[in-house]
Amino acid sequence: MGNLYRKQGRYGEAEKTLKRSLEVLENKLGKDHPQYAKTLKQLGSLYRELGRFEEAEKALGPDHPSVAKAIADYGRLRLDQGKNDEAVPLFKRALRVQEKVLGPEHAAK
Repeated sequence: MGNLYRKQGRYGEAEKTLKRSLEVLENKLGKDHPQYAKTLKQLGSLYRELGRFEEAEKALGPDHPSVAKAIADYGRLRLDQGKNDEAVPLFKRALRVQEKVLGPEHAAK
């Protein structure tokens, strides 16, 4: 339901539904269940889409590849706005996350 709301642009309802789903899944299946992880990823993606990067990082974890993408996207936005001094640290942070998760050789290929 949360993804349906998200696709319809009903972001508040999507967030509420995904959070409620996480509560139910945690109580019934536990945090280690794949469905819990999938729902958590959906919530993190919603936050990323809304530009709520800090909440995305909390939902997905600071080392998740989606967080690195969100940080890099924000860096591109700052670059497009001519705010190079703000963009560079964002790109460096995104690269650190990617290297930590994927390994330093991954980007070079």
